[in-house]
Amino acid sequence: MSRWIQNFLIAIVGVLSIGCSVAGNNDRLVYKFENDEFILEKECVSVLQLGHSELKNDYVLNIEINRTPKCSERFNSLLSKNIGKKVSLYFGVNKISQTYIAGEIQSENGYRQAFSDKKVINNILESYGRNAKN
Repeated sequence: MSRWIQNFLIAIVGVLSIGCSVAGNNDRLVYKFENDEFILEKECVSVLQLGHSELKNDYVLNIEINRTPKCSERFNSLLSKNIGKKVSLYFGVNKISQTYIAGEIQSENGYRQAFSDKKVINNILESYGRNAKN
């Protein structure tokens, strides 16, 4: 096999691998930190429900993460390591928000995540197998 064909095949395999990696997170919330990320997998979610926001045109999800090493313990650790730095939230390939981490949280006790688009919340709820409300 010629060198060109070998390089071409290696490149194709690499592109397909990257594509599969990105595609696998299209229906999950992904918190991206400076040097790491946390994918909120279905098995990590104990509570995910539409909450009430005090602000007009603002929507909230109430989220509680299971207390396990790969779920809340990892997420809490990443938050602690990145206090004072930015974290970006993605759903699929769409960047939902970016904020600074002000302090520690205990995600197993619950937190509120704000959104400006109710359709995004409905898509998130559906992707995690929760009932979306219109």
